[in-house]
Amino acid sequence: MIELERRWRIKEYPSSEVTREIQIEQYYIIKKGRFHCRLRKSVTYEETWYTHCSKYYVGENSREEFENHITSNSFDRILATYANTKKETKKRLVIPIPDSRGVVAEVDIFDPFITTPGNAVGLS
Repeated sequence: MIELERRWRIKEYPSSEVTREIQIEQYYIIKKGRFHCRLRKSVTYEETWYTHCSKYYVGENSREEFENHITSNSFDRILATYANTKKETKKRLVIPIPDSRGVVAEVDIFDPFITTPGNAVGLS
């Protein structure tokens, strides 16, 4: 699978129906003044899952990401190990793009806009 990540500011949602909504709490762990890894807790109505992601720069504007599923205990343990973290909370809406053979848009709504989705400003 190829993932293209772009960010835009939007004033309204795409007109397609939202097929999935995910509440995300993620932490960026900083070590020696640089990004070290990302921990993420993702929650839907059906499930909760935890991931650990390491990113490595492989070129001037390119990086490789390795993301693994972890347990809630591992998530808590790793997070407690590092004092220097940056927290983000967001809601992700998964919206199919019509006539695109399965391509979806993921619209991220960041705090403080989570409680007022009509004011969405993030897209990734």
